[in-house]
Amino acid sequence: MHVSPLLLLFIASAILNASLAIYGWRHRHLPGAIAFSLAMFVFTFLPLSQALNISSSDFTIKVIALKSRVEIAGIGAIAWLVMVMQFSGYAQLVNRRLLLALSSVPLAIMILNWTENPLFRSGYHLELVGASPALRWTNGPIFWVGLLYLNAVLLTPIYLLWRSYGHISPLSFRQTMALSISTILPLIINVLSQVGYPPLQGISFPFAAGPVMGLIVAWAILRYHIFDLLPIARGLLIESMNDGVLVLDTQNRIVDINPAMQELIGPAVLGQSAEATFTTWPDLAARFRNVTDARTELAIERDPPQYFDLRISPLIDQRGRLTGRLIVVRDITKHKQTENALHASENNFRRMLESAPDAMLIVDQEGKVTLANVQSEKIFGHPQAELIGQSVEILLPERFREIHKTHRAEYYQNPQARPMGSDTKWELLARRKDGSIFPFDIRAHGTCLRVLIVFSTMSFVNFTETLR
Repeated sequence: MHVSPLLLLFIASAILNASLAIYGWRHRHLPGAIAFSLAMFVFTFLPLSQALNISSSDFTIKVIALKSRVEIAGIGAIAWLVMVMQFSGYAQLVNRRLLLALSSVPLAIMILNWTENPLFRSGYHLELVGASPALRWTNGPIFWVGLLYLNAVLLTPIYLLWRSYGHISPLSFRQTMALSISTILPLIINVLSQVGYPPLQGISFPFAAGPVMGLIVAWAILRYHIFDLLPIARGLLIESMNDGVLVLDTQNRIVDINPAMQELIGPAVLGQSAEATFTTWPDLAARFRNVTDARTELAIERDPPQYFDLRISPLIDQRGRLTGRLIVVRDITKHKQTENALHASENNFRRMLESAPDAMLIVDQEGKVTLANVQSEKIFGHPQAELIGQSVEILLPERFREIHKTHRAEYYQNPQARPMGSDTKWELLARRKDGSIFPFDIRAHGTCLRVLIVFSTMSFVNFTETLR
């Protein structure tokens, strides 16, 4: 029995497309993979129907094979569009309303196709081409409308791909080229076949286009790992960020990297392992190899030292599965220098307080003690740790506490350095932890947020005069 080479080509194409459908289904947790699997599954039947057409001389079988290819092409084109939308960051636009709208034209054409309405196709007949019968027909005006619609559905993914990826990074550029070619070539074959060139008898779109599309997609998957690498829908934003951004897939390979990150770690090759890229920071690559969620500070020993804030976040798909990691590195050197200077200033201030001969307290806007020096513990009898968080009024006799709260509130409304109690005929009295009362002089310095209160004890003579 003689087997036509075209028959073998179509069978091989069907096997290839079926394999791609299985591959897409195995990666269904990634964006666009399910739609890709459906498209390849549908495109599996295109070469099979053409194989049935060229291997059979029965008129009915040839007509059924031809009609079935119309629906297959429509479903496959819509699935391909959905795949690219999800892959290129437009998944939020894919909903039931969009799918119904896209399916309306193919549904109408399906009805016209199977009812043999002359507006779509009519006049089916067999014609001998050499020694083999070939099916012939007449296309109506709706056929050309459907053809334009099918081409528009297939061209839209190309626009979306180039808008999202075409100028972002070398790897995504190659991915875009591969997917674009896999769509453009079938369209070219379609146009040529409709005008009768090249003269492949009995072969027309999308029957010859199916194997071409499958071969290109298979090459793109094996060469550029389209579904192993995560799509970067926000590539343009990442490119302009001052923070270093690195995206790794589940195999610890670089998916995307922005210029700011390359300035930190040096040139990187997309698809390369992180370990091979972080040659200047090998300990860092080993330390965070399997970490999916972390935040830490890094110090680089340079002159002057540099400090970075490192954040690692997991990338989770809609099903809750880990699909990669996002690493963001921010230069916090200036912030760290300011922080260190502030700490040094605070340490100097604390040393000054601790060396002062008077009791010194820092009180916040609510009257809570936030800092107390050693002298305050000696004068009031309260341990330093015990005073922290306490109301400053515990250092006053009970009969003065409520009025002091009022005076304190008035001070915060107009904070300025001044002695307290100068507008009363009574000298100020304080209360130790053991309940004993003693006179003191008090001065407040500060702002509306924090106040430094300085307590100076008075002489015994002034105290006895006060009691009189």
